[in-house]
Amino acid sequence: MELSKNNLIIPQALILCLDDVGWHNGEDLRPEGMASRSGIPRYHHPLDYRMLAELGRAIDMKIVCPLCLGDWDKDNVLRGEVGMTHKPYTWDRASEIDLEYTEACLKELESAEYIEYAIHGTLHGRYGEDGALLWEVEHLHPVMIDGKMMPVYDADDFNHRLDVFFKLYDMWHFSQKLKIYVAPCGMADTNDEILAGMVKELEKRGVKYWMNGGFSFEGNFKKEGDIAISRKITEVPWDAYDFDPTYFEPYGTEGRPITSNSIGMHWTNFLRFNPENNLKNLPLWVDFFRRQSEVFGAMLAKDTAFSMNQQFYALYSNIEIDGNKCIIDLSGVEAEKHEKNSDTDVFYISFKNGLTPVSCEGGTIEVYETHNDFVNYKVNHTANKVIITF
Repeated sequence: MELSKNNLIIPQALILCLDDVGWHNGEDLRPEGMASRSGIPRYHHPLDYRMLAELGRAIDMKIVCPLCLGDWDKDNVLRGEVGMTHKPYTWDRASEIDLEYTEACLKELESAEYIEYAIHGTLHGRYGEDGALLWEVEHLHPVMIDGKMMPVYDADDFNHRLDVFFKLYDMWHFSQKLKIYVAPCGMADTNDEILAGMVKELEKRGVKYWMNGGFSFEGNFKKEGDIAISRKITEVPWDAYDFDPTYFEPYGTEGRPITSNSIGMHWTNFLRFNPENNLKNLPLWVDFFRRQSEVFGAMLAKDTAFSMNQQFYALYSNIEIDGNKCIIDLSGVEAEKHEKNSDTDVFYISFKNGLTPVSCEGGTIEVYETHNDFVNYKVNHTANKVIITF
């Protein structure tokens, strides 16, 4: 096969982000002036968490799980928190919570090897002093401008809400250091100034990665400060359960380009109404992700760090062909990348069948995984120019 740009690609490494993990009651309670929750009309079961664990294990990916922790408030830290709950003065989750059930859920989460926690929300909304739900963009104020609800950012309010989230997180001794942020209900077309302000505060808390919809910047990926930000691909209805992915076309097929490294879905999408049936759908989801991995230009990430690191290479590398040589200029990657160490000097490149590298200048190359029509190679580079000869 002739070496050409049509026969090689630096793929996007897809990572799955499932919002709204952690709700106890999943029912959409907006008709009662409360949050939409996870959208499944029942209480979540510990088996719902097991589905996450088993899916991650089956596809060898740490699934991103943005947590909503208001239901976990066994110490009533939300009492008196005007704006954060539908019962600001009478909040008493401590008298309602089923501790045995909550501990069973925690056990499933903490024993799962293939999930990554992310910062999400408490009760996934902003509430008035009377407890009325104002909107579900929890971390930004709503202001009506020209008949449209627009976001306003307040750093003190944002930090206080994060403080409360971390109180709930620490209350149950969750083990992971949180490095991922997913704003509840998207970013409502926030401007660059708001984005920069939020990044500044998130950096102080050790956040490295941000996934959401509703960004106003062009494209689907950018670095802001020390945080890599990715716009989610979101197409499945947030509250769809008993969902059969057999009919869900992979990203990257003809007429359906891969536009982002982040697949944004919801916990509920992977669940059955009867939780004991959750795992019956596992083979269907595994098959979907297997089909996705066969798309030339896509691969499955191991975790968020893997996905975001690869995205810099997919977007900022410059590839030229000179005879039997593939010349990859990585200077643009090095200028943009927010994490720079030997562990991140790695990228993956796909060559269609019939092209087999024989040498690699500026690094090392090895087979990473083999697919039907192409092979993914892992490149460890020691220079900003890599030359692969065929």
